[in-house]
Amino acid sequence: MLGKIPAARLALIEKIVASATRKLPRSKRPLVAEFVRAFFRGVAEEDLRAHQPADLAAAALAHLEFGAQRKGSQVLAEIAPALNDSAAIASHRALARVVAPDMPFLVDSIGLVFSQMNIAVHLIVHPVLTVRRDRWLRG
Repeated sequence: MLGKIPAARLALIEKIVASATRKLPRSKRPLVAEFVRAFFRGVAEEDLRAHQPADLAAAALAHLEFGAQRKGSQVLAEIAPALNDSAAIASHRALARVVAPDMPFLVDSIGLVFSQMNIAVHLIVHPVLTVRRDRWLRG
């Protein structure tokens, strides 16, 4: 374990986990809960509070689905529309998803490109996960 997570952040993450697993079949809930906890582990409390748990849950689940397509050391990247298209901010927000093997400075490089293009970044979630692809939501 990489250190203790503050209780307030844990409580926010558990709200996201509850939202993410609410409509899933019981057999898929443990793996999704484990993923969502790891996905948001390093995100600051103020960033978690700035977004609705359901929106963060949807983003994490979409990222999980996207990452499940990755083969071997392949790098996947996409720009996707905002998940909540009815939100007032949806018209000028998008999700950038990247699933890649460990690549030093990847997040910094993407941030530089966005900055050069005058694209504001509202939230960065950068989990570093060890995965076993044979466990992906089967069953």
